[in-house]
Amino acid sequence: MVAREVTSFCRICNAMCGIVVTVDGDTVVQVRGDPQHPLSRGYVCPKGRALGAFHDDHRRLDAPMRRDANEWRTQAWPDAIADVAAAVRGIIDDAGPDAVAMYLASGSAFDTNGRRAAERFLRVIGSTQKYTATTIDTPCKPLIAELIAPAQSAP
Repeated sequence: MVAREVTSFCRICNAMCGIVVTVDGDTVVQVRGDPQHPLSRGYVCPKGRALGAFHDDHRRLDAPMRRDANEWRTQAWPDAIADVAAAVRGIIDDAGPDAVAMYLASGSAFDTNGRRAAERFLRVIGSTQKYTATTIDTPCKPLIAELIAPAQSAP
């Protein structure tokens, strides 16, 4: 097979640096910064340059897995989706829709359709339990400030 170059962008962080990926069949040969990218102008950090190693890692999951007793086995997508649907239905039936929650943080910025699907899923099942980096990481900041320097009452 003949190697070819594909332009894309790195999805590891919010910088979204432009990258040029050299691929040979399904194998990533090299990842380098895209000098034509208007923002990163050829720069890509070491994590971005290592994307090929992540893509080709033998530990990468390429299919749904199911654990039966102590053994993991590959499962067909329709079966995996049916199993998850049955589990979620059981949770909702037992404890109500708010027993199902989602954490939608900065990674969802790279997957607009996935984020919309997640938001719709929560809306359809009736759950109000949506968490973000702001709701998990930020609420402690005003509390700590208040504990360190309590607000003074005006005389």
